[in-house]
Amino acid sequence: MLVFVVKSSVLEIKVGQPPRQSPLKCLIQSNIDPFKPMQKGSASIKVTSDYYYDSFARKTVCCVLDINVEITGATPGDYFEVFANYIIYYSAGSGGYADIWERLGSGVVDANGNLLITTGVGNPTEDYSVEVWIAIADSSCENVYIAKLQQLCARKGC
Repeated sequence: MLVFVVKSSVLEIKVGQPPRQSPLKCLIQSNIDPFKPMQKGSASIKVTSDYYYDSFARKTVCCVLDINVEITGATPGDYFEVFANYIIYYSAGSGGYADIWERLGSGVVDANGNLLITTGVGNPTEDYSVEVWIAIADSSCENVYIAKLQQLCARKGC
């Protein structure tokens, strides 16, 4: 006895929803200087950051940041991503930057136009302090926010 199993797939298309692209593509393709503060778009984006409190060591460590991104006034259903990049301060006094954006988190805007993304970042180097830059962008590239956050200590100092 020979049996054929045919699987069918359903393609679902939502009217009015453009295909979702990674917001990282927006930052790379749009000639945006990754180390220049900027804000564009109609969404209001507020970023707060603070050093991480290590309850085990009972101290605040400066090699890690807690980051809260609060977005209001955005289009419901819009998709946002949060990225970090770093300027590394070498011991000789010179500086360089990491060549990639590190994805920290993402989320979809609720029906009221609001989104809260809670995330964090650590110093990616063992021996050097770094300046943390953050970028937030939506999938349409209409809302982009880039800002400098705190400088982080070298991990060996934590």
